[in-house]
Amino acid sequence: MRLSPLPPLHFSRRRMLTHALATALLAAGLPLRAVQAKAADLAAVTLRISSSKDDDATFFADAGVADTPYKVRYVRLRQASLGSEALNAGSYDFGAQSNISSVFLPPRSPVRLAGFVGFAPAAFKVYVRRGSGITSTAAIKGRRIGYMRGGPLHLLLIELLKQEKLTLDEVRPIALSAHDSASAFLAGDLDVVLAGMFAPSYQIEQGGGEILVLGDHYPAFARNNGSSFAAHTQTLADPRKCEAIADYLRRLQQTWQWLDEYQDRWAARLAKLYGVPPAFIVRHRPRPRPTPILSSAEGRVRLRAVADAFFQAGAIPALPDLDRLWSPTLDALLPKT
Repeated sequence: MRLSPLPPLHFSRRRMLTHALATALLAAGLPLRAVQAKAADLAAVTLRISSSKDDDATFFADAGVADTPYKVRYVRLRQASLGSEALNAGSYDFGAQSNISSVFLPPRSPVRLAGFVGFAPAAFKVYVRRGSGITSTAAIKGRRIGYMRGGPLHLLLIELLKQEKLTLDEVRPIALSAHDSASAFLAGDLDVVLAGMFAPSYQIEQGGGEILVLGDHYPAFARNNGSSFAAHTQTLADPRKCEAIADYLRRLQQTWQWLDEYQDRWAARLAKLYGVPPAFIVRHRPRPRPTPILSSAEGRVRLRAVADAFFQAGAIPALPDLDRLWSPTLDALLPKT
């Protein structure tokens, strides 16, 4: 069944949403004066949320959910791997955070987690140069391999080496940014490059790179690579911001449904943003379709598995205490299916 697009936004929509909130609170038994005060409090909230230039939240208006009853200030991150550092420093209130980044949080971090959303594993690739003679992952021993440290591509490298029964000392790993990895590969300074973003992947393929293997070839990577919702402890101590987070997550989930139904419009916009064909965007889509939000219990298991993988590979000196990161307060704000 096709989803109908949500009604377009009008100037009165904020009033409508505030009225709907008030109606729900009255139905819950709150006195009228308390309801009025609560709605006014929410209108005074500013929720700072991490963002990237291709963030799904940029489609809130298309999905008809942009006019929130609270203010939203998006904090643009130069790269996703910096998100955990920025949240740890209190630069924003809430956002999605890679579970690989969570492994590297400092012991007394104020970051708290809930839920789990997996990435589409086939969006992460291992490239070699066409005609290089590297026809299987068994041939990577001793090769120069470009990857991004502390993110999904680091985990992919670990799983690749594990499957081939190789250690980091038996290859020549070179940690670079996504764009620098692509440039180094095209310049002939790398034999193998791991990529997962639209622009670098397209640049690599246009420059003669071909896919050796996809991330879905590695079951542990496919299962454990994803993100959790993350918030600062100061944010979770504010009941008004908690209410705003719960509302925002419902809007995000509704936007995902809209994007799944109108994938062509999503792909066309991102294709223009990155200067690549829409079909390339669809083929390398990082969010699974549909996109379930799994429980915090699932998130705990998968985060622990990621930490174990990094520890066994010698990438971290000891297993961190991850249980302290999971927040029942944030978990209670997740949309209920």
